[in-house]
Amino acid sequence: MGVDRGRSNNQTVEWSGGIGSINTYMPYHIYQTTNQINHKYYIGVTNGSNPNYLGSGTALINAIKEHGKHNFKREILETYDTEAEAFKREAEIVNEAFVKDRNTYNMKVGGFGGVGQSKSDEHRRNLSKTIKALYDNGHSSMGGRPPAMDKTFLYDMVSQYGFKGAAQKLDLSYQQVKNRYYRARDSKRQS
Repeated sequence: MGVDRGRSNNQTVEWSGGIGSINTYMPYHIYQTTNQINHKYYIGVTNGSNPNYLGSGTALINAIKEHGKHNFKREILETYDTEAEAFKREAEIVNEAFVKDRNTYNMKVGGFGGVGQSKSDEHRRNLSKTIKALYDNGHSSMGGRPPAMDKTFLYDMVSQYGFKGAAQKLDLSYQQVKNRYYRARDSKRQS
């Protein structure tokens, strides 16, 4: 018999375990993955089935590729009995103000789960209702981080100093400046 006392809501959950038994209890965790180099962090939800899972956010994945998996640490912040409770709490933490903070890797508001996560029919219905309510209340998108800098400013820096010089002046990598420049240019052409 095991007992989980590390729950944020002070509940104790018991489950059976051992040889020949089936553990049907699967908790959902709010976790934080922190980059040990620059101290930026990502908050998400996991069912704990993969102890090496750091998160699936695009910015986080790119940072892991850049800095190496060994430079990231995941810690469990809170534990919940159901997926719905965990996503509800994630939505409270990872709100628009949180996403706009440049110290996070989260690019969208929380509470919805990531691409590729299996969702129950009930979860899909609740998600659909929430998104429809957001649109009905005047939200045109699901939030997200605003651009890191004004496009005109970026164009001026690149035209004046080139990619390498602009990267030095802006304290960014050459690749970051180049990516932002072309992303801004391409989005301008599409509009």
